[in-house]
Amino acid sequence: MIKFFRKIRQRLLTQNQFSKYLIYAVGEIVLVVIGILIALQINNWNTAKVQERQRQNFLTDLGEEIRKTQQNDFNPFTIYSQYFLEMDSILELIQENRLNEAEYRANEDLLLPMFSSKHTGILRENVNYLTLENGNNILKIRSEFPEKYEHLLYLLKAYQDGFEIWKTQTQETFEEQKSFRSFMQNEYEWFYPLDSIDISKAIDFSINNKNYRSRVEVYRRNFAYIIRALSRVRNYQVFIMAEIERLSGGSTADIKRVIEEFDFLPMETVSCDDNSTELKPAEFQFNIIYNSTKQPFKVHRLNSSYKPFESFDIAPNQIMGFGQSVGMLFQVEMNGACYKRFKVIPDGYLLIE
Repeated sequence: MIKFFRKIRQRLLTQNQFSKYLIYAVGEIVLVVIGILIALQINNWNTAKVQERQRQNFLTDLGEEIRKTQQNDFNPFTIYSQYFLEMDSILELIQENRLNEAEYRANEDLLLPMFSSKHTGILRENVNYLTLENGNNILKIRSEFPEKYEHLLYLLKAYQDGFEIWKTQTQETFEEQKSFRSFMQNEYEWFYPLDSIDISKAIDFSINNKNYRSRVEVYRRNFAYIIRALSRVRNYQVFIMAEIERLSGGSTADIKRVIEEFDFLPMETVSCDDNSTELKPAEFQFNIIYNSTKQPFKVHRLNSSYKPFESFDIAPNQIMGFGQSVGMLFQVEMNGACYKRFKVIPDGYLLIE
């Protein structure tokens, strides 16, 4: 090819057609430059494809890591939730002094439950089961991810922050328990009841010591904070999984399937005209909201008087996590009017379609 072009240039020179020679030479240079640019663009496309495959591999590994935390024999979400329900009911009875001597004797689990080996073990279990190494690795190179991954990066950072809060609260509660245990050991020789006399003293202490009941109240509140923080971490795992599915090109049905894998259920749809049903707010939690349509919507949190007190916009094909009290309402607005209302349920998701 090079010899072919060289012969043409030589012929033009021997024919004294210098102007044509220059035009041809310039044209040849332009063609070479265009060829180089095309080659560079193809190389950039190939590089971009390789980088995108690497990012998708990161997402696949992250999704598998999250699923492992759900399938692990030590699943903190399941263990803490089940234990909290059991423990909280016992602590409530003690706090309100609703147990008598016969009930304490019939069930020794009611006696100083905060210091049981099972309870101590729950607090001391390795919280690193919920560390997302792949998520941390993604955040370390977040500058290499294009704009479409921005929301995933936000969710990963929120998960990381929530995880640290949970670890801190768990550690602080454990240290408080240790301190209280040390106090009890120093003050009361019967602290580890070994015989019927010690058990009688422990029961009398549980029924009549107001300071103990006050400590139980504080401890119960702290344990509730742990569960709330853990629930938030779990919810962010679901948000992340749904966002991974969306970024991977999953359909609305695929995203619903992923959300429901974590035992989330769709919120109940209620009429926009119903302003008479009594709303009773319960626990506060974060919910998944997915706009599967091609248009943006405004979503309002409603108070018990059916009035919006906080609003936010959700873009087309966007997945968000937003908080509201169980038993209250989200209202989706379109063209300035109520489009749909959804009643918040525990572990519920809202799908706009």
